[in-house]
Amino acid sequence: MSQIVQIAIEQMNTQLARFESNVNRLSEEEVWSRLAPDMNSVANLCIHLAGSEYQHFVSGLGNRLL
Repeated sequence: MSQIVQIAIEQMNTQLARFESNVNRLSEEEVWSRLAPDMNSVANLCIHLAGSEYQHFVSGLGNRLL
């Protein structure tokens, strides 16, 4: 695995741990609640973030060997 990919994975894992720590402080009700009808819940934002990160990661690496 190339050094740049290894660094990227380590950074992503660090950010994921921080993110999980903060989201785990919320109850399930808080995670799914919306402050206003036109706002997204934390859970909805998490789903979109996960999909976006996956897409960026897969698109960036493509079929290249790690």
